[in-house]
Amino acid sequence: MATQTFTAFTPEIWSPRINFFFEQKLVAAPFFADYSGDVAGGGDIIHIPNVADSFTASDIKTTTGAVTATNLSDTNTNLTVNKWKGASYDLTDFQWAQVMKSANIKGSYARAIAYRLAKQYDTDLLAEIDNQTNSVGASGTSLLATTLEKAFGILSSNSIPKEECVFFCHPKVYWNDIMTIQKYYDASQFGKPSLPKGVHDMLYGVPVVLTANTPAPDSSGFSSAILHRRALVHAKAALQGATSSGIRIQEKDSESLKKVVIGDLAYGVATLNAKAGVKILAAGDTS
Repeated sequence: MATQTFTAFTPEIWSPRINFFFEQKLVAAPFFADYSGDVAGGGDIIHIPNVADSFTASDIKTTTGAVTATNLSDTNTNLTVNKWKGASYDLTDFQWAQVMKSANIKGSYARAIAYRLAKQYDTDLLAEIDNQTNSVGASGTSLLATTLEKAFGILSSNSIPKEECVFFCHPKVYWNDIMTIQKYYDASQFGKPSLPKGVHDMLYGVPVVLTANTPAPDSSGFSSAILHRRALVHAKAALQGATSSGIRIQEKDSESLKKVVIGDLAYGVATLNAKAGVKILAAGDTS
């Protein structure tokens, strides 16, 4: 019999407890639009209409009152639930019998599975950063204040309200690049601190969220991004027997004398508006 290290386990832990831990570990998903309700009754493709800003304020003829009509060019985004992720472990019947007689440590395995699924969910969602049309910086170069300011300038020129945005920043870029820029930590530069509530809080009025789940384009840097809440979308499928968060935990008997515990989650992510944010490339510290 293979040697395994395991702790106390009881099957009744699969409850709202795992929902809470899963939701607590999500960093990006709560910010963006969640279309899970659209596939609650089944289905795998959600069509999200995009109303194009194609109207032009033209002169009205004073003699006729005629207004030049605009040809509509609306599109739609397809959000497809096509990802199915899971985590599992198994215990032999002998080990299971020992565990069931042990002290009850509720939630230990639930938390481990929920964390892994939450991290994968956020990682896949933030991978959509690479689809943003606007980009500043370079992966092999330290992030400069002028580069950040250029990103905010792009947002403003595209009429993206920064008060409805979040800066998802890789921790290594934040600590090794941004926090070495004096004017961001020295109040004397502007007469008041740029980060008035402490580190990784606000930058130019935009909340900063540190997450290592942002994509790494290559071995010389990381991708961060300032994103509007309409930049990305996501949805979780309603798997049979899943909790309200979309996670399903199952105990399966196998052909061998063991039980397999599997946690899984089906979901989809998509870019809704490729111009509702700015991708920021920087070296950070890849070591």
